[in-house]
Amino acid sequence: MAEIREKGYHHWDGQLEEKRWNFWPITRTGIKLAFQRKYFKFVFSGAFLPAMVYAAGVYISERLEDFRFMAQGAERTFQVNPAFFKSYLSLDFLFFMIILLMALGGAGLIADDFRHKAVQLYFARPITKLDYLLGKAGVVVFFVGLLTLVPGLVL
Repeated sequence: MAEIREKGYHHWDGQLEEKRWNFWPITRTGIKLAFQRKYFKFVFSGAFLPAMVYAAGVYISERLEDFRFMAQGAERTFQVNPAFFKSYLSLDFLFFMIILLMALGGAGLIADDFRHKAVQLYFARPITKLDYLLGKAGVVVFFVGLLTLVPGLVL
């Protein structure tokens, strides 16, 4: 026969531990929502155009003898030195694309939560206001880092 158990509240005797990465689900969701926006994928792929051009420049400079037919005086044109990388990181088009991605990816991060009344749901969880702000800022930091840090390390 089945055993009948008493229904009721049993006090939990465990110890509550604080999670370290409380902001990560908020960041991950913000990144997913950014990729669901209408023009974001197009702008995001176009933002890597300067990185591809500079990667082609690095490739051509390493294989210069194979591309000798393209231009005279190519030794002066394709020199990969610190000024080459500085010109990439100070490119106006790159700054414009970063601002555009921040506007498209970061637009409405907090405003949409207020519009859909989701802030109460966030703070019903065991997160602090700092975790919430770090999660929302993490979305912007992710996209800016992806456009500057990753190509800078790869190039």
